[in-house]
Amino acid sequence: MALVPVFGVASAVLSFILLSVIWIAGLLLCRKHSFRGGYYFFLFLLIGKIYSFLVTWVLSPILKTYVDSVNAASVPASGMTPGELLMWISYANGSITFLLQLVAYGCLVIGFYRMWAQRKYDFR
Repeated sequence: MALVPVFGVASAVLSFILLSVIWIAGLLLCRKHSFRGGYYFFLFLLIGKIYSFLVTWVLSPILKTYVDSVNAASVPASGMTPGELLMWISYANGSITFLLQLVAYGCLVIGFYRMWAQRKYDFR
């Protein structure tokens, strides 16, 4: 029996829940084993995912209201068309989540470097 693919909102919610569970498990394991670089890595990834998820749900009604006002007035209040506004919102959202991911991977690399630098291997 084939599985029915999940699309739309259900897929986004399922993805958010599964990734959050995995990242929280990683967060707890890094905390348990005192690996600060991994702890901050998972923390920043989780913050970025929550931010991205919330921004889409918060800005969706605002954008709908803006589009309705533009349709009623035929002249945009801010001088931007709805497409331009959506482009700027997407650009800002993508930039912030990318920066959070960049900080997360930087924390992981620094954490690995510090962990491996403490071990003085002698390969003779």
